[in-house]
Amino acid sequence: MTAVATPSHARRGRMLRNHLAEVGRLRLLDLILGMLLIVEMGMPGLGVPINAVVLLAIMVLALSRRPDRYIPALEWLIPIMVLALAYLALMSVIVDQHDYALDWKRRLIRMALTVAALCLMPTGRIHLRSLILGMWGGLAANIPAWLAGLNADQYAGYLTGLLVDKNVAGLAYAVAVFAVLAVVKGRGPRVVLCSVLLAGLWLSGSRTSLAACAAGLLWALLAPHLHTIWRWALGGVIYIAIQLVSEDFSRIGRFSDRVGSDLLRYRIDNASLQAVHEAGFWGKGLGEAVALINGAGWFFHNSYWTALVEGGWPWLTVLLLVTGVFVMRPFASGHPTRQEAIIQAGAVVLFVCSSRLGEVFMTVYWMIIIALALAHWSVPREEADHGRAELTWRTG
Repeated sequence: MTAVATPSHARRGRMLRNHLAEVGRLRLLDLILGMLLIVEMGMPGLGVPINAVVLLAIMVLALSRRPDRYIPALEWLIPIMVLALAYLALMSVIVDQHDYALDWKRRLIRMALTVAALCLMPTGRIHLRSLILGMWGGLAANIPAWLAGLNADQYAGYLTGLLVDKNVAGLAYAVAVFAVLAVVKGRGPRVVLCSVLLAGLWLSGSRTSLAACAAGLLWALLAPHLHTIWRWALGGVIYIAIQLVSEDFSRIGRFSDRVGSDLLRYRIDNASLQAVHEAGFWGKGLGEAVALINGAGWFFHNSYWTALVEGGWPWLTVLLLVTGVFVMRPFASGHPTRQEAIIQAGAVVLFVCSSRLGEVFMTVYWMIIIALALAHWSVPREEADHGRAELTWRTG
């Protein structure tokens, strides 16, 4: 007797075929580059982070492929970022660096690679889904390797490994949650993949990243049901809630032993704020965001202040506009789709983490969220070419 498939069996069969089809569309090289993109450890013999070399590899690979998507926003983004980087280079040249400043040329090159990769990735030259799932693989493998003592342990008891710093680890795992949600379909796969990332986020011990992820989840759940003005209100509620949590609940449970590190962070913040005032409106150039305490240099713990010191208000304005306008679309009417809200939630993580982490903007995690937003609003190149040809015929 031949068994007849029930509707539930048929539905499960379709789901399995869809998942297998998604796996089949992965690009191996893009997947591998995504795994390496999270590695902050230095490249042997070069003294630069491995993921900086990976950015160059992504750019070279992308240039070897033909684009299949048209990104209208790139017509604005490319000239804005080119002018902004030229401005940063000019400020770095004309202002004398202090003894503890970073090498501004190396920092400029890293930023230029990030912008170049950002502008190429959403055009279809790089398979974003493969790249992001590769990042997930690298972040997932980092957890057992760190637990087994096979990679770096810079902060005893807190997850670092391939990411070197626990706050960088927190940022990476928090952003990856929403990047994965944006490219993976199906409740089951989403739950499994994000559970691993949330475990890594907890192990990192980064209070700011935990709060940022919670804020992002709140945005992803509520924003699709809210009109423009109420999304602004939701942003205000999240801001106030983050301030309350950071002040009232920052030393509860496993965070109760942070008094010493918080005191140091307080001193760093005071020195950083003084550097912000000294930088003035135009900034002091790349590499200058180093707080001096008793003759020692410390990195800032605030990305907004980092931007103000390096490029002043012009540079911070560019970063906020690019992140806010291209991802959050604050003046768009109507409700965002669920997909749009998930990508926007990734930007919420960036904005929250920037208040307590020294380098969030112009990192690979910032790049991924911006690239996802640009890809979402892209159109097939054939449609764009047809539209331009039709416009030429009508006006010719």
